[in-house]
Amino acid sequence: MNLNELKDSRMQEIITLVERYLPLNRWGFKQAVYFFYNKRPIVIYASEKCRIRIDYLAYDPQYLDPNIVIFYGRSEVRDNADILPRHTQVNRYNRFWHGVHSPLYFLDGYSPRQAKAQEQPRLIREFDQSDAAWQIKYTPERDLVLYAKIWETYGQQLFDIFDNRNKDLWKRYCAFEKELWEAWPLPETGTMKKTP
Repeated sequence: MNLNELKDSRMQEIITLVERYLPLNRWGFKQAVYFFYNKRPIVIYASEKCRIRIDYLAYDPQYLDPNIVIFYGRSEVRDNADILPRHTQVNRYNRFWHGVHSPLYFLDGYSPRQAKAQEQPRLIREFDQSDAAWQIKYTPERDLVLYAKIWETYGQQLFDIFDNRNKDLWKRYCAFEKELWEAWPLPETGTMKKTP
């Protein structure tokens, strides 16, 4: 088996795993594209409300299990858009893909200060402590079961945040997340301060 066949086989395994555990059809997600980025398999699905980017992070098997992370984006986010936040002079913060933590804090009604004080969003903390989570030995499966639970619990509320038609909700969420990020210390720059 050559390298391209090996990569295709790995990608198909990941897609099969994702589609087995996530109720993609229920929420109107269709596969948009898949590719490798820095040897990391990435699959993007799109719905009429938002896009999701599924990253398979394979670590050194001697130290850490692989895991799956889902990022959420608005419909106009490019496939190859950066995941990490960008800081500019005009807009201190801009991010294309969003992890699930900030949206869950926002939906649970936490203030940025309260969210910062939490180790994990409530649902993730409860799931991590559950018997169901402990019974799943393969980390990517556990990750996908968690995301399915998040979708079951929050459903359209989560996807609505990223829907281009919900401009007010998006503005409120961005203000919340910007304040949350400004309160969090960043390793390379220390705590961000608001500019006058």
